[in-house]
Amino acid sequence: PLRASLAEHITMPLVNDVTSLSRISQRHWNQISRRFRPEWYPPGAFIAHPDGHGCGQGLSQEMDSLWLLERGEVACVKKGEKNSILVGPEVFGTSLILQMLDPDFPLETSFNTYMSTTPVWLWRVNKEYLETYLADNPAALVSFCEGLLVDLEQLKILSIDSDTENSLYAKVLDL
Repeated sequence: PLRASLAEHITMPLVNDVTSLSRISQRHWNQISRRFRPEWYPPGAFIAHPDGHGCGQGLSQEMDSLWLLERGEVACVKKGEKNSILVGPEVFGTSLILQMLDPDFPLETSFNTYMSTTPVWLWRVNKEYLETYLADNPAALVSFCEGLLVDLEQLKILSIDSDTENSLYAKVLDL
């Protein structure tokens, strides 16, 4: 309970600074944030990557979590080229959320590698908890998706073009 309360207290102020998360209600964020676990990585650590890329030590081959980057910088590399630099506070692993809306949406690690470029402090929540919580709370899923679809950085990271964006919006409206 103390660790959950601490995670909620530390991450709550970050929600308004991250466009993707800004539409989530405080009630839903309180529930999700209490499941976050802190992680720290030194510069040059692979955080998530596609199969056959990165060091692979102790990492899942698929995107298995949603990460909230509190401090530091993480490079998002796509096909060997730097796609963008995420500077905390920021979020990645959002393809998990969109996959709950559209099961055919590809996971980020099918095309992106995430690597720390500075020391980073992250908060991680696993996809099993997110899937369960968002399935039980469709309003939270809608809020999450609405925030993602107005976040230009997330659209770039996830390679969402206007046709895909319109399709996802239509699915959000159907919820």
